[in-house]
Amino acid sequence: LEKKGLINYKPYSFITLTQKGAKIANEIARRHAVLKDFLFRVLQIDAEKSDAVACRMEHAMDKSSIDMLVRFIEFIDTCPRAGADWVQAFVDYCSTDKLNWEKCKNCFQKSKMRHKKSKDRG
Repeated sequence: LEKKGLINYKPYSFITLTQKGAKIANEIARRHAVLKDFLFRVLQIDAEKSDAVACRMEHAMDKSSIDMLVRFIEFIDTCPRAGADWVQAFVDYCSTDKLNWEKCKNCFQKSKMRHKKSKDRG
């Protein structure tokens, strides 16, 4: 790691990250957080398993794929058609393997109302 310029190393002294090493470590931590959040919050995988799977995935995904996943999560959090209701509909679908069309119609109507309210404010 020292030869790659990632750590500062002297025998019998503290080992610290170089600026380059810290940048790589921060990117890996960001990848892990994004993946874990997606697995846990969107796909509803339990926290412990989300953490373990994210750990394996973070080293395999490139930056542009992670960035796209971040954008997707932001979209889910901000789009009036998505959000908590949308994620809950996915959870319900996973538990039954069926789409509940009545809930879909209701969700769509609520989404239209939220969109209309935000449009009227803006």
